[in-house]
Amino acid sequence: LVLHRHLLRTMGASIVDWFLINL
Repeated sequence: LVLHRHLLRTMGASIVDWFLINL
């Protein structure tokens, strides 16, 4: 459960970084 939450957090961070880079 903790690993799954960490994975979602990592995916969310990468999506935010991708959005900011392409902004």
